[in-house]
Amino acid sequence: LSGVYSSNAYRISLTTSNGWTVNGTSTSLAVTANGNFQVNQSGIYEVNLCLNTVGNTPVQFQVGSLASDSLSPPGALYLYTYAPMYTQDPTTVIQMPVNITNISNVYFVECSFPGTVTGNVALNATSTFVSIKPIGGYISTSVNPWTQQGTSVYYNGGPVGLGVVPTTLTETFTVSGNTSFISNVTVTSDASSNNYINARRVPAGSLSVANYVTGSVPLTTTTNLIQNYLSNAATVSTAGVGGYAPTIYYPGTANSRVVIPYQTSVMRPASNLFMEAWVYIGSTSAPSTFAVLTSENTAGGLDDFSIRFLGNPISSVQFYIYNTLNSAAGTPSATYSFPVGWVYVAASYNATAGTSYIFYCVSGTSTVSTAGTLAGTQRVTAGNNLYIGSRQAAGTDLNGHIYDARIIRGGVVPTGTYTINSSTPYLFSSAPTYRTGMDTGYTSNLTLALSSQYFPGASTSPYGPCLTLPGTVGSY
Repeated sequence: LSGVYSSNAYRISLTTSNGWTVNGTSTSLAVTANGNFQVNQSGIYEVNLCLNTVGNTPVQFQVGSLASDSLSPPGALYLYTYAPMYTQDPTTVIQMPVNITNISNVYFVECSFPGTVTGNVALNATSTFVSIKPIGGYISTSVNPWTQQGTSVYYNGGPVGLGVVPTTLTETFTVSGNTSFISNVTVTSDASSNNYINARRVPAGSLSVANYVTGSVPLTTTTNLIQNYLSNAATVSTAGVGGYAPTIYYPGTANSRVVIPYQTSVMRPASNLFMEAWVYIGSTSAPSTFAVLTSENTAGGLDDFSIRFLGNPISSVQFYIYNTLNSAAGTPSATYSFPVGWVYVAASYNATAGTSYIFYCVSGTSTVSTAGTLAGTQRVTAGNNLYIGSRQAAGTDLNGHIYDARIIRGGVVPTGTYTINSSTPYLFSSAPTYRTGMDTGYTSNLTLALSSQYFPGASTSPYGPCLTLPGTVGSY
């Protein structure tokens, strides 16, 4: 110790030049350049020290305050003075609590010796230390909102402000890592009145249950039901073809298709039937027959209905619909040399008249052509699957894309040519144009839609379209 400045009082300057080493880190206090210390948060602090002096024994210790970081104490204010029975036990650890209210000041520690000690006082490094630590704030224990149980801390107070008073609207809350909020969430609202979340959370990349039940699930690789029904090499193509995407891509390999298991809502008893699809023909030479929409059993054969392109090169499109006599005689067929590219195709069956029709429209025109009728009562086979892009039979796989396809049951059906929405591919998001007044009650007639992934009856519920939730982790 050196630098006596008043009789026998010595400043304990915690600098390396005086032989002191600073250990530890703190976000609330720091040692200054002149060996004093400074804090950035008002509160209660505790100074602990033990001085193992050589030849002289301290009799008093002080903690003082200065307006600037200086070595001499002019204008010093003592916050705490302690005169222990140090002469009885020179190894006693001194503890001095200090109430610091001014964080702009710096603070120092000093000691006094008996008599008129003026020379340097040697210190033995063994057992000599000074430590400073925060030990409390100004919250009364009777109103302290924090409760600690083991290693967990609980807050039981009022509003919490992050960087501001919690009555303003500018708080931000940043969390790094995984965070779990377990509570009954009532309303989470945006202060700008957007109210975009109300008592529910939809994870990123997911949709609400309402989307799945009502059939408005976009055909993507992240939020889809279609993955449950893709077979072999059929995939969702986000790039599509010709500027139309996403699509279902069919490479033309065996059994590459979409398979919808038997559902009574799709294969319901004989009633009016309308089907339509936008199909991209990737090759006109193979296979010689490929199917777009087919109701067929898993063993092959026993088609109830099927839209097929035939020929090598492709030269016709037909609507096979079998009657109860297992006859497809008089199958409506339209002859056309179909090129590589997009084709609109549709088929209808009028249950009252027992007649069926096939329609097609090559991209670039908007009025469909029609041909042929089939008399008889439609056959409906329980257990038949719906195949999109092929039949169960070998060699009937599409080489190309399907942009959208849908089936309507029990509605009005066309019996002659009509004008479609556009001469280029579009999604089937509204009622068919051949019946302008069909928007009323239209959705009750829709039984399947590909692009919006509307596959009603995908559960075993007898109450109509619903979403099956198996109760397994991650199934939501």
